[in-house]
Amino acid sequence: MRPNTLLLSILGSAAIAGFFYGLWTDWVELRIAIKHIPVLCMLAWVWLARPTRYGVWIAVGLGLSSLGDLLLELPIDLFVYGLIAFLLAHLAYIAAALDEWPPLRPLHALPFVAWCVGLYLWLLPSMDDLAVPVAVYVVVICTMLWRMAARADASALTTLALVGAISFAASDSLIAVRKFSSDFAGAREAIMILYWLGQLLLATSAVLAGRGSAPASTPDPTG
Repeated sequence: MRPNTLLLSILGSAAIAGFFYGLWTDWVELRIAIKHIPVLCMLAWVWLARPTRYGVWIAVGLGLSSLGDLLLELPIDLFVYGLIAFLLAHLAYIAAALDEWPPLRPLHALPFVAWCVGLYLWLLPSMDDLAVPVAVYVVVICTMLWRMAARADASALTTLALVGAISFAASDSLIAVRKFSSDFAGAREAIMILYWLGQLLLATSAVLAGRGSAPASTPDPTG
């Protein structure tokens, strides 16, 4: 393991341990200070690996996710702004998945549509004014899952990306259940474990994509 990678691993792991300590002791200030650090470490790892265009978009998604981490942890109601940050992160992951224009494969979307739409309809009566923003988020995350599945083959890179996307979506699903239905024991721990696992797998796929490839310039989202 390279020194920079080792340092980032230690820092990210320490931040995760610190976050759970802050969660179990109700130390809000500690959680606010360090919740975003693990994903920032993943972002740095991807960037140091000289990313391809796919990796650059993954890095953009990690950066937006880190912002979302902070917004959702602050002791004021910034849920909609956190939702927007993560929505933009998922759009970045969609851009990554479309990098080499994989086949359409519409049937790959069916299990994700059933999952996301089914969950949305179940929780809809409790959403009130958030019904429309959450609907937009559901469409975006479902699209992200579909495109990651459409590009998946037997390679470690695409498999890790798909599993990472599914793990991230599972974390989002638990957040929705916790916010719009009911809390349950271990919910926040499960949410964060699935979230960090998903982001780590996506970051790993970006690092694998960068090995043996020339670095790409940062894409211009405006075209």
